[in-house]
Amino acid sequence: MIVLCLTFIADEAKPLGVGTFGSVYKAVLTKGGESSIVAVKSVQNGRDASYFKSLLEEFSVSAYLGTHSNVVKFVGTCTELLAQRKLYLVMEFCAFGSMDEFLKAKRSLFTSFVENGCWCGEPGYRSDSWSFACTIWEIFSLAEIPFIGCTWDKAFVDSLKSGELRLERPSQATHELYALMMQCWSVEPHMRPCFSRMSLQLGEMVLKYSTAKI
Repeated sequence: MIVLCLTFIADEAKPLGVGTFGSVYKAVLTKGGESSIVAVKSVQNGRDASYFKSLLEEFSVSAYLGTHSNVVKFVGTCTELLAQRKLYLVMEFCAFGSMDEFLKAKRSLFTSFVENGCWCGEPGYRSDSWSFACTIWEIFSLAEIPFIGCTWDKAFVDSLKSGELRLERPSQATHELYALMMQCWSVEPHMRPCFSRMSLQLGEMVLKYSTAKI
C-alpha cells in the first residue's frame, strides 16, 4: 500500500520518539477526502542503506501480522520521496503515548517475566544452537539482516521447517564455519550440536586460523 497524501503537522526536529533505526512523528493522513491522525516512522537523515533495509523489514513484518485489536495497526508506506532517501512507514497513532513512559510515570514494575507468562515455546539448547548460528551468520555477514527481502508468510515458515530455505554462506566465513552453522540449522533438533561440542569446534578453528579470518 502506498500513501499518496501525507502532511506532517509536527516539526521533524521534535519527533514523538527516536529509536535505533529512525524517528517517529505525528502526521495527518488525507485519503478520499477524509483526514486522520497517524504516526509516521522514518529513517534518520544521514543513515546508510542498512537502515532503509531495516525499516523495509519492519514493514514486511507489520504487513504480515495484519490487523489485531491488541497490535498497533499498520496503515501503509509512503515511497514518493524514496529517490531522496526518504521512506515513511505509516502506523496507527496511539494517543496515550508509549507503555514504557506510562509505566515510568506510575513508577510501576512489571514482575511477571516468568517463562509461562512470556513464552509459549519449549526452550532448550537445541533451539538456542539455531539462534547462535544466526548470530554467527550476522557477525560474519557484517551485520546483514537474515532473510531480508523474504515475505514472512506460511510458505516462508514451511520452507524453514523443511530445510529447503537456509541462509547462504557469508563471504567472510570459511566453509568449515558455515558447515557448523548448517549443523545448527538441522531439521531434526537432535542433530544440532550442543554448546560444549561447538566450543571445541570453534576453539579448533581459532587455533587453525589464528593468523587469518575464519
